Amino acid sequence: MKKLHTKQGFTIIEVSLFLALSGFLMVGLMVGTNMSISRQRYNDSLNSFGEFLRGIYADVINVSNDEPLSENPGRTTTAIYGKYISIGEKDEEGVFDGTLHIYDVVGYAISSSSASTSRVIDALRSSNIDVNIFDTSDCTFASSCNNKFYRHVTYKIPWDASIENPDGTLFNGGILVVRSPITGGIRTYIYEGYAPSFNLALEDSSAAEDFRTILTGISNGSSGGERALNMCIDSPDNDNYNRRNVRLMARANNSTGIMLMPLDADDSACLGR
Repeated sequence: MKKLHTKQGFTIIEVSLFLALSGFLMVGLMVGTNMSISRQRYNDSLNSFGEFLRGIYADVINVSNDEPLSENPGRTTTAIYGKYISIGEKDEEGVFDGTLHIYDVVGYAISSSSASTSRVIDALRSSNIDVNIFDTSDCTFASSCNNKFYRHVTYKIPWDASIENPDGTLFNGGILVVRSPITGGIRTYIYEGYAPSFNLALEDSSAAEDFRTILTGISNGSSGGERALNMCIDSPDNDNYNRRNVRLMARANNSTGIMLMPLDADDSACLGR
């Protein structure tokens, strides 16, 4: 007599084990996916900031002016000498929201032989060039000053990333990228210190003098000058204790002076806090 074979289903224990293992696998995939997205966002922040800095050098080298600097275009006595990146300016509520402010640095146009000194930063500060980010021409015979920017744009690092010092504090100050009025070569200067909120200072008669104070600090070396700058990039998407370093080399004269350091670089200044 032929035996009948009956199919047996899974037991409750087997089903429970299957569901548990499937759940663990799903959780693992979700965690891995979230970590991958976070890493990608963090790298996007870093790469975007690097490209932003490279773009500043491109703008200074290839000077463009889409706004006339005088009422008689083509006959202006002013020249665009570079860019100033202001980091740490606060908004109307007194809060720094991560926005970087970029200003044209403009002064009187002179011939190279008219420079009063061979030192670039001092030549730009001299009375025959007198660079600033403000147009104060309306202030000459006015009791109250009405400053104007020559050109002002903003940039914010994606994904709420911030620029920190190696010790974990927020970087305050600025980066000055300018052309030499003598040779036309590019020079980079670092300013570290209080960042005046120039973006709110159009009605402040002392704003132009505040920028001159920054130039003086750069010139005498008390607030930075021509040196390397290590900018540690951090963001909510950085799940690693270490931060990646965007290094601006000392005396950088083009975009090759910007280095995105690998996370595990032995000479990175941003490992740990």
